[in-house]
Amino acid sequence: MEQITTAVASCILWLYGAAGAGKSSIAQSIAELCSEKGLLIGSFFFFRAAPLRNNPKRLSASLAYQLAQAMPFTLPHIAACITTNPAIFESSLQEQITKLFVQPLCKGYAEYPGLSNQPKLIILDGLDECDKPSVQQHILVALAKVFQGTTLPIVVLVASRPETHISATFESSDELSHIQTAHIGLNNDYDSDKDIRIFLNSKFTSMKRSHPFRQYIPDQWPNVKDIDYIVQKASGQFIFPATIVRYVEFGECKPHEQLRIVVDGSKRFASELGDSPFKEIDALYLHIFSGVRNIVLVLAIIFIRLDLHKLATTSATHPRTIETHLRLLPGDVHTQLSALASLLKFEGADQPIRLFHASLEDFLIDKRRSRGFYIKQPKVRAHLAKMYICRVLEPGSYSFNPPNKL
Repeated sequence: MEQITTAVASCILWLYGAAGAGKSSIAQSIAELCSEKGLLIGSFFFFRAAPLRNNPKRLSASLAYQLAQAMPFTLPHIAACITTNPAIFESSLQEQITKLFVQPLCKGYAEYPGLSNQPKLIILDGLDECDKPSVQQHILVALAKVFQGTTLPIVVLVASRPETHISATFESSDELSHIQTAHIGLNNDYDSDKDIRIFLNSKFTSMKRSHPFRQYIPDQWPNVKDIDYIVQKASGQFIFPATIVRYVEFGECKPHEQLRIVVDGSKRFASELGDSPFKEIDALYLHIFSGVRNIVLVLAIIFIRLDLHKLATTSATHPRTIETHLRLLPGDVHTQLSALASLLKFEGADQPIRLFHASLEDFLIDKRRSRGFYIKQPKVRAHLAKMYICRVLEPGSYSFNPPNKL
């Protein structure tokens, strides 16, 4: 409670924790609660695998737009700034935030002195997934410089992994030393097991009320032993139970049967992984991928999603674009990825395929972790290059015919 009390009076609050600790879930919940109470100015969720969300270029524009929506009296000042200086979005991040965000707020509060001074919130989640470490540090320093000397009732919540360069910036940056900051770590100091248990019981209870197969679910489900097993293996990290819940909810079997399958499967793979720090989540990933029928094609699709889109536009991650590249029929990508509904989010043929968690990419490109599902990137690139060349030289003559293993 003391940490939270301190944080409310601070300009920048850093919420940090390991991969899967629940940072994004917490940030999302806080965003929803503050939005309901009219306390949220804006949020930006960085995401490594999304070209539009893994760099700071759209940060200031997004926050300015959300500011105009949340506090309409700032809109004339934001519009005037863009009108008089159309190149504002090419300037430094610090200047963009100052001109598009801080100054409109200051002018608005000056024009309406009766406005409440209750702190408003800005959320930047996944800072560690934004571009390079130097860029992440630059964002923090830019925010600190912007808030120096202002009395705006603004709190910035920054959520990230406890990366060394981010921690060092908070601890030793001259700019951050001149403003108030607070740190909250998601570690063993709080009862995460209790929260995970509540999360699981809530989700499974909801399935018993609304799942299409709800009439077949036993009244006494879920088994207490299964809940205990998931809580124990989660080791305080929400990614493990969250992935299991999605697997159970969107699987082909009845929920209680699906839970039995995933628990038994992850136990089997976990027994083979030794003492890896990612043992439990890797075992779960291995179990899920082992159920994919055309694994070579699926890995090729994921490879394009994870790798080739970095060299192209966001549309490169759309199923329709991938189907064109691989000479697949409309709907093939959705069909092939259906077994991975607990790991990937599919919203439509012209919408990007999204990963629920960045740890999936880490898993697939690490041979020691993904084993038989490891994506050999040079081999796939060579195969795709051959396909593209053949399509140019002999249009219509070549379709995707991958090797037996990627």
